[in-house]
Amino acid sequence: MKSISAGLLFLGFALAAPCESASRPKPIPRWTANLREAGYIPDDHSPPAAFQADRQIAFGSDAELVIANDAGTSFAHPGPVTGFVLDARSGRVLNKATWRAGAFPYLFATQAGDYAVNTESGSTLYSPGLRTAKAMVPYSIDLASPDGTSFAAWKGIAGPHGLTYFLAPQSLKPSGVEYLDEDIDSICGDRAVSTSSTDTSEAVDVLTTAEDLFSYETRCSEPRPAFVSANVIAVIGCGHVDVVDVFGGRRFSHSTDAYHERFVGASRDGSRFVVAETFYGLGDEPPLRFERFTVIDVTDGAPILSVKVTQLRGRRRGDSGAALSPNGSLLAINSLGVVQLFGLLEGTSKNGSP
Repeated sequence: MKSISAGLLFLGFALAAPCESASRPKPIPRWTANLREAGYIPDDHSPPAAFQADRQIAFGSDAELVIANDAGTSFAHPGPVTGFVLDARSGRVLNKATWRAGAFPYLFATQAGDYAVNTESGSTLYSPGLRTAKAMVPYSIDLASPDGTSFAAWKGIAGPHGLTYFLAPQSLKPSGVEYLDEDIDSICGDRAVSTSSTDTSEAVDVLTTAEDLFSYETRCSEPRPAFVSANVIAVIGCGHVDVVDVFGGRRFSHSTDAYHERFVGASRDGSRFVVAETFYGLGDEPPLRFERFTVIDVTDGAPILSVKVTQLRGRRRGDSGAALSPNGSLLAINSLGVVQLFGLLEGTSKNGSP
């Protein structure tokens, strides 16, 4: 196995640095939509944690996004989930659809603009706008490729073993790509990424069904890798975000000063991705002070937008979720039904000049 060690502006504003000065203008959303007025019911008893919040928002296209709202569903207590289809230009609710789900009420978008949702009995594929159910399968989706070209599900098999098997987004049927006994963190196309221990550190391994393609030795004891595109991964943890090329090693790094940071998602074209950071107060059960969502441009090698979100301030549980539009020009953030959309102007990675 090969082993390698480890100027964009927002609406005319200068980029936000990790510690923003008081005089720097704050990014202003193009629109804010309060979906509670349209029937969104926030679950104050068991609000969605980060892993779920980021899987309840998705852009089907640059013109449309969907927010999913569940009322505390679980294996023992399945319940209704409502999908709100929003116009990305105005925030107006275009359509609503309802289905029943259990413990994993997730929502994913495909490259074609369809949506796959987990249901009480498996998964259902909807057409754009959640207008029509196109396919239903008896298994739940766990992972999605950032470019929308594949999904993955997991099951236990005799041995005991664990099998991660990939699904075709057009039908949700198994595509034939499988990984046995691999703890998969992220997928892209037919590739997978996982972590493994070395003598001195934790390694991030990029896998194909034919070979271990690449290994990156991290500087973190608990790295969390995710695909940005087929050949680029973001390795997050221990106060760092390393952007790593599968064929060239680490491109650049970004430091964070948060209590916790996580990979949220990438644009479908692989040009940008979002990192969320959470900041808490003091105490045995410290309340949330604020969240910060930072968009990082892969070509520019730097953050290009940083948004401070205070909608959930004071809470001890629950996180906002976010998503980038397919072309990376829009960032949407959902805070328990309050949705903000921010626009990003094209930068050096898009048209050759800021």
